[in-house]
Amino acid sequence: WKWAYGTTAGAFPTVPAWLSIPGGWNSSSMVFSNLSKGYVYHFAVRAANLASADASQQSTGTGGGLWQVDNSDSGVVALGLPSSPLNFSFIPQGNLSLQSQWTVPLDTGLGYVSGSSFLSEYEIQLCSENCALSATSTISPQSTSLMINRIGNVSFAAGMVISAQIRSRNAAGPSSWSKQLNATVLYLPGNVQNVSVSLGGEQNGLVVIYVAFALPSQTGLGDNTISLLTSVQIQAVASSSSTCLQPLPISFLPLLSA
Repeated sequence: WKWAYGTTAGAFPTVPAWLSIPGGWNSSSMVFSNLSKGYVYHFAVRAANLASADASQQSTGTGGGLWQVDNSDSGVVALGLPSSPLNFSFIPQGNLSLQSQWTVPLDTGLGYVSGSSFLSEYEIQLCSENCALSATSTISPQSTSLMINRIGNVSFAAGMVISAQIRSRNAAGPSSWSKQLNATVLYLPGNVQNVSVSLGGEQNGLVVIYVAFALPSQTGLGDNTISLLTSVQIQAVASSSSTCLQPLPISFLPLLSA
């Protein structure tokens, strides 16, 4: 077989190089390596035998079968493996759910950022503790987030610790996996209890109001583990006889009592 390739359609070398084909003439495929990333290549092949005018490696004749070009007029883009997605995060979000987010990798296969056009998919691998349960999900290359509430057919339960890692994939293959992250599955917290409001006098010309409450009996794992709360929010609404102002959210770190 005689092979030719180049980056311009139909413009192959006058004397194409003979390439050694693993398996000899009986082979029907060829792997081309060391191509320049990001270039579009076109390929052609023809048969030659001892009766051909160019049967030897040194010949410049034109005998042999006709050149057969690749089926794609647009050629083939030489892609490298993509790099891993950036800014991967994995956190509790919603009731018994986890959320993963990421951004497009620096190299999608061309050696630079080219959006998601050359990516075929993202893959997220999930694993429970000791990998008793594991699953891999495929995501569209246009997506940059995923809400997860199960591994395979098994729904999440409060207290499960799930690990996750992500990689990108294009036609050349997958990137390396990202760093593995862990997240604990939680319930949404319950309601605060025993809310009371009282006047506290005046300070710097402003009225002071005290709000007292007890923390929820359920903070995420079915009990009142204080460390699971990230904040407690109080919504203060100022109103007159005819006007109600917008609520003002106030957040502070949870205490044993407040």
